[in-house]
Amino acid sequence: MSGRIDIRREDPTSADAVELIEELNATMLDLYPPEHCHHMPPETLVDKGACFLVARDADGAVGCGAVVPLDGETVELKRFYTRPHARRSGAAKGILKALEAWSIEQGFRHMMLETGSRSDPAIALYAGHGFTTRGPFGDYEPTADTVFYEKSIAGTAPATT
Repeated sequence: MSGRIDIRREDPTSADAVELIEELNATMLDLYPPEHCHHMPPETLVDKGACFLVARDADGAVGCGAVVPLDGETVELKRFYTRPHARRSGAAKGILKALEAWSIEQGFRHMMLETGSRSDPAIALYAGHGFTTRGPFGDYEPTADTVFYEKSIAGTAPATT
C-alpha cells in the first residue's frame, strides 16, 4: 500500500467493484453463518440508486462502500470493505466521510447500518464517527451475530477531515 488515497463514485458492476464485493462476501462468510450475511449484489445497488464509492491508492482499488436510500430521509450503509493491507491507511474513514457528505448533499437526515458483532475494526470506526447502537430496522432480525447503528446527519455540514 502506498501514499495517497483517492475516493471516487464508481459503477458497482465494474470489475474492481465486483472484485471488492466478492472479497467482502468471502470475508463475511468466514466469520458468520450464511443466513446472517446480508449480501447485496452490485446490480441491486444500481437498481436501488446507491451511491457506491471505491478508494484507490497508487497500486489500485483498496476499499469500497455504498449508501442505499431507504426512504426520503434515511440511507443505509452497505458493502463497506477495506482490503487487509489497506486497513489503518485512512481509506475506510475517507469512504465513510464521503458517503456521509453525499447523503447530506442529497438531503438525507439519517444513516443506518447493520454489521457483524465480531467485526471489531468496523465497530470501532462507526463508534468513532458518531454512530450509536439501535435496534433492528427494515427486514433485519436480531441475532447474536448482528449489531445495528444509526447516526443523525440532519443539520450537519459534510465532514472535511
